[in-house]
Amino acid sequence: MTDLPFTHNLDRSQCEDLFRKHDNVDGFFMLREREDPNEFILSVVYKGRATHHLVQLDKERKVIINQKRYGTEPQDTVLGMLEILSKSRVQGWPVPLTQAITKDGKSLSIASYLANPTETQGQEDESANTQEKEEAAGTNQKSEEEEEEVEE
Repeated sequence: MTDLPFTHNLDRSQCEDLFRKHDNVDGFFMLREREDPNEFILSVVYKGRATHHLVQLDKERKVIINQKRYGTEPQDTVLGMLEILSKSRVQGWPVPLTQAITKDGKSLSIASYLANPTETQGQEDESANTQEKEEAAGTNQKSEEEEEEVEE
């Protein structure tokens, strides 16, 4: 259904561990893969706890979450649904999605990603490649303060 930088092949426990590393901040989220390629789990932090929601396509090929459509216009894509859920005050949805947790464990502003998914993905890939090269060369020396800033 999707190939987004915040789609993970993690189980529930691993997902919740990753949220804890980000201090269980409300609105943080990720998509988790399922065996069925037409389904995902949308994991979201709400009130400091991880919640997990089944994402599927209905008979009309529109995205539904927990058997329900959100927003005024039915969405054909998961990304379209995430955009709706990133808005405040979506009827029936408890918390706006704010930060996606990427495959490399970093947070990514969903607003920035939605504004330019190609550019954001490229920056993420470039950053990961640079970090890998620095680690291989042994030049990736971060202070504890810098480490803390990355985790926020």
